[in-house]
Amino acid sequence: MPTLDSVSVETLRDELRRVDSSKAAQRLMIAIAHKDGVSQTTLARRYGYSRKTVYNWLTRLERESLSAALEDDPKPGRPSRLDDAERRRLEAHLRMDPAAFEYDHSEWTPELVRRHLSDAFDVSYTLRSARTMLNEATSEER
Repeated sequence: MPTLDSVSVETLRDELRRVDSSKAAQRLMIAIAHKDGVSQTTLARRYGYSRKTVYNWLTRLERESLSAALEDDPKPGRPSRLDDAERRRLEAHLRMDPAAFEYDHSEWTPELVRRHLSDAFDVSYTLRSARTMLNEATSEER
């Protein structure tokens, strides 16, 4: 496997012309500049990253294949606190009038969805997540 030291600037430039993602392009530009003698501190300042991030990218380019080092593995995020059946129940609730659950509101709001998640499912979600759930449930009925 070729390392950053053994890959030519021309090879990096060729790869730069082929990549689609902006993250891969930035990593290649950083690698090219680093091979041209620009310090990690200068690169971090120039591209708006921490020195540690630039160091980590260059280390990955040194240890991994070029294609593997240019992109990160997908990050799946935190698993849902509601299972599929609970999610369907919530969506059904959000299509009903909040008064059916003894709330003194004429329509669902993100704050009310958060409260309902706690009351009916004994789970806590952020306001942002509650808003997303409300939007998903109400967009399906259109």
